[in-house]
Amino acid sequence: NKTTLTTCKATLKACTEKRRIAENNRTQANNELTNARQTFQAKNDQLKQQKDKVEQTKQKIEQQKKTIEVTGRKLDDLRKECKKVETELKAKETTL
Repeated sequence: NKTTLTTCKATLKACTEKRRIAENNRTQANNELTNARQTFQAKNDQLKQQKDKVEQTKQKIEQQKKTIEVTGRKLDDLRKECKKVETELKAKETTL
């Protein structure tokens, strides 16, 4: 009986120690998981910000393209007008 009780106590002590180690391991794993989630979230937020900046830059580029097109058309119109005035001037010079 005494031997059984001693064996039982030793088994309980070993079991308690194993449980303590397992709980510590679980706590550590949970902490690492929390850290990993936080790191992921921070990087995800950073990527979203970068994506937003890229989108804004794309929009600015598109707006600049439109501005360039309009300016190009205006420039073409001015060239035509200048050519017309130049032709008229030459015609008037010849008549003088």
